Amino acid sequence: MKAEHYISTAVVCIFVSIAVEASVLAGIIRIEQGGYYFTWHIVLMGILILAQILMHLGQGRGTWSGKCSLLFAVAMSFTAVGDYVNSGMSSVEPLSNKLTMAVFLFGTGYVGYNYLLFMCPRDLSRKLSLKIVLLSALPILITNLVFWFVFVENNLKPFPFLHHSAFVFNLTIYAAMPLFALRYYHSTGWGPSGLAVILAGVLIPYSDLVLFGSWFKGGQNPLVAGIDLYAANWLVYYSGQGLMSMLPAFVALKESEGVQGKHGRSNGVLTE
Repeated sequence: MKAEHYISTAVVCIFVSIAVEASVLAGIIRIEQGGYYFTWHIVLMGILILAQILMHLGQGRGTWSGKCSLLFAVAMSFTAVGDYVNSGMSSVEPLSNKLTMAVFLFGTGYVGYNYLLFMCPRDLSRKLSLKIVLLSALPILITNLVFWFVFVENNLKPFPFLHHSAFVFNLTIYAAMPLFALRYYHSTGWGPSGLAVILAGVLIPYSDLVLFGSWFKGGQNPLVAGIDLYAANWLVYYSGQGLMSMLPAFVALKESEGVQGKHGRSNGVLTE
């Protein structure tokens, strides 16, 4: 699969996801059998993972973009398993146990995302100084802390292990993701590919704010989250996943530009 085709696939998946979840929240689509609804979410994730693997095969094993797409597919697979654990299909209950197990699965996947964001080829002429990086990290950490104590902390107090692990997650993985995404955005010259990645770097952490701020509201601990709460979280979460998954495709496009540039231009026409 070509990088352009992957981007088109991801955009269509995001569009369909938004349309379906908005219809669920509006009551246009009524969910009678939760299993079908949760299966649909796993299918959406599976499409992106399969497309990443196809892009890997199309780019070749020796290229960085090929390795990037394969690593992303592996990382996203961990998050897809986390989606299954959080869903009503999983036998892990109640909700606090689901999220406790999912923290490790999503943590593994998101560490993979952060690694790829950090390692992606960047224009060295647009390298951010250490001072700018540290100054950018500070407001991200402050924002994460404020949101944590205002919207999340009280809801997780009855669940000590989940409370502490989610807090650490918030100050490490969810601080690094928007920071590395901002770094990548800068390296693109504030281009559209970087914009997609920085939006993903904000939406993915924000989806957990929606999750912890609503699923455990008032310290409740049901067997599984209500469909409306699940839909609200998925609307944000999958949009972030879809946008972030375009990163290997952007790397492939950049590689393609480099290869074309090496061939040179004759009378303004690219020559091979």
